[in-house]
Amino acid sequence: MAGRELDGQVFDVVLLGTGVEQAIVASEAAAAGRSVLHVDRSGWYGGGYACFTPSRLVEWAGGARDRRLVPRVELAENTAGAAAESALAGVRQGEREYALDLAPRAALCRGSLVELLIDTGVGDHVQFRGVEHNYLVRPGGPPQRIPASKEDVFASAALSLVEKRKLMRLLATVGDDAQYAAAVAAAGDAEFSQFLRDRFRLDGDLLDAVRYAVARVGPGEPVAARAGCERVRAYVRSMGRYGRMAYLCALYGSGSEIAQAFCRACAVAGGTYVLAADVGPVTRAPDDDDGSGDGDGDGARFRVPLAGGAVRARHVVMDASYAPPDAVRVASTLSRAICILDRPALGDDATATASYVAEQGAVSLLYTTRATMSAPAGRAVLYAWTPGALDERRGLLASALSATHGPAAAPLLTIYMEVNVLAAAPVEHVPGLHIVDTPDATLGLEPAVAAARRILGPGLGIEAYM
Repeated sequence: MAGRELDGQVFDVVLLGTGVEQAIVASEAAAAGRSVLHVDRSGWYGGGYACFTPSRLVEWAGGARDRRLVPRVELAENTAGAAAESALAGVRQGEREYALDLAPRAALCRGSLVELLIDTGVGDHVQFRGVEHNYLVRPGGPPQRIPASKEDVFASAALSLVEKRKLMRLLATVGDDAQYAAAVAAAGDAEFSQFLRDRFRLDGDLLDAVRYAVARVGPGEPVAARAGCERVRAYVRSMGRYGRMAYLCALYGSGSEIAQAFCRACAVAGGTYVLAADVGPVTRAPDDDDGSGDGDGDGARFRVPLAGGAVRARHVVMDASYAPPDAVRVASTLSRAICILDRPALGDDATATASYVAEQGAVSLLYTTRATMSAPAGRAVLYAWTPGALDERRGLLASALSATHGPAAAPLLTIYMEVNVLAAAPVEHVPGLHIVDTPDATLGLEPAVAAARRILGPGLGIEAYM
C-alpha cells in the first residue's frame, strides 16, 4: 500500500534502515526543511540496535535475522533441575518487561550524543539511568570496582598507597589542560599502553583498568598515546556531570530508544515513515546516468523500489546491510552474548560496565536490571562481546560471563551470536549515496554521531546542531 501511495514521489533524502546514525540524519534533515522518507524492512525501529523480548529475540534468531549480518546464533538454556525449569518459565511469564539489546550501548555524560540530545531537544523525550559502577574482572576473582572519583581513589581498599599516587597523577594530568597538552606532546608516536607504563608507571591491574575499562581499548586494537589519552580525558570529564558516573544508559533499550526518539522528531518535522517495507535494490535514476541529478530537472539521482511502486531520491542513506554484496565488505567479526540471570549479581537496582581480562583476550560487558527497564524485578541481563569468530571466542565469552556474575547468580538463558560488521567497500564513490556501517564493538554512541555528522555536513550540506 505504501509503495503505491508514494509511487513517483521525489524526496531530498531517502533513508534505508532505522539505526541511530540514520535516525539522527533523518531528524536533522527534516528539521532543516528537507523532504525525508525513512524506510525499514523490519517491523521495528533500531536496525542493528534493535531490542526484543526473549521470545521475540529467539524468533528473530530463528528466522528474521539477516544472515549476512548475523551468520550464526546459538541458544544455551539452563535446564538442570526443576528449579531451573521453573525459573525459565518465569522468564517467559515476565518477558514483556525485558528489553534485550542486539548491540548494547551507553553514552558519555559529556559526549557528543548527549550534547546533540540537549541542543535539539530530542533528549526531552528519552529517559536515562546513570551507569553507576565500572569493574575490572579477572579469571577466578570477584569483580574489582574501579574508582569513579578522586574520593574513591583515596577510599579504595583495593589500591596500595603507591597505586593511589600513580592513579591520582594520571587524573591530575588529564584534568589539567596545560599538563595534558604537555604530556601528549611528549608522547609523540608512542603506543598508549607503553606511554602509561613510561609516563605514569602503571602496570598490572591498574594498567588494565585504565586501558580496557576507562579508555575502552579493544583487545589487539592499536591505539596511539594521543588517542588513548583523549579517551581517558573524555571519561574523566564525563564524571560528575550527572553524578559520579561517566556513562548514561537509555531506558527501554540502550540504542533502539535513542533511534526512536530521533525518528519521532523527524516525523514531527514532516518526515514520512514506512516500516515492514519490501525494499528493492537502489539504482541510478533512468535519466541520470551521469550522477548529476539533473535528468529531468528535479535533481533526483536514484530510484528506490518499494512494494507496488518506486520513489526517486536526491540522496540515499542506507545501512550497509541494505547495500548489494559488491558495495560492502566485512570490516570485522564480533562474538556477542546476551545472558539472562536468575537474580541480580551486581545489584538489584544498578547498571554497570565491566571489562574481563584474561590471557586468552579481553571482553567488554554491560550489566542491566530493572533500573533501565530492561529486566523485571529479581532478574538481570549481562551482555558480553569481543572481537573474533564464535568458534574461537565462545569459551572466552562464557568465562567472562561466569567470572562477572560469579556464584551470586546463575544464567537462565544465554544467546551467543556471531556478528559481521559491514562497511562500505573501497569502490568508486557514487555522489549522493551514503553507506552507514553496522554496529561495531564500541560501547559509546559517540561514533554514531560522528558518522551522522559526516553525512549531514559534507554530504547534505546541513550544519544545524552538528
